[in-house]
Amino acid sequence: MKRKKIFVAIGILGTILLIGSLFLLKVRSVSCSTTTNVPCPSVIETDLLRLEGMPLLRYAPSLKQIVTRSEVKKYTTRISPLGSLAVTLTLRDPVIAFKASGAEVSTLYTEDGTVVGESTATDLPTIAIVEQVEKENIPFLAQFGYELSRTFSVNTFIVTGTALEVNLSDGRKLFYPLSGDIDVLLGASLLTFSQLNRDEGKLMINGEPTAVKEIDFRFKNPVLR
Repeated sequence: MKRKKIFVAIGILGTILLIGSLFLLKVRSVSCSTTTNVPCPSVIETDLLRLEGMPLLRYAPSLKQIVTRSEVKKYTTRISPLGSLAVTLTLRDPVIAFKASGAEVSTLYTEDGTVVGESTATDLPTIAIVEQVEKENIPFLAQFGYELSRTFSVNTFIVTGTALEVNLSDGRKLFYPLSGDIDVLLGASLLTFSQLNRDEGKLMINGEPTAVKEIDFRFKNPVLR
């Protein structure tokens, strides 16, 4: 019985020493990488440096606060016995960019309209903001612009005060509202073009086939001109 008590005491002492050592051990260095091998966002890398010198049992909440950003989908960590912390980020992919008139920097958005960063140069489909747009319309325009880019293979759009303007490669122009039901608008677009393609892109006006140059989807029924 006495020997058992000694082993228990040693176990308790070992646990206390282990916990104490964890409080004393600190994060010695921090590295950041991504699952796609693109550089970590510079603002995150800078903030991660603040973790150096923190006790191993106290860095996790600060780390979570640093990487909880719109561009980060998830993250994983690995720490060595010597205190080297490696952070790996899974970033959200941007699919479309917004660029205000006269601006040098484009704002990048995901497929669901979430801001994930900025860029001075991008090959993504880009929506040029000619006139100010209400903030609540931005997610819709990002999502809808992305769907239109896939549907019509268009890389540039223009937003005026009342419409999202799309210039097709064949010279025709499309006009869309700045808000609405994306599925309904896409359905109306596909239906309209299926009819035009059947009639070689022409509309009968006063009994004469007339080429359609503009299609306006801002109304209940598309207006063809």
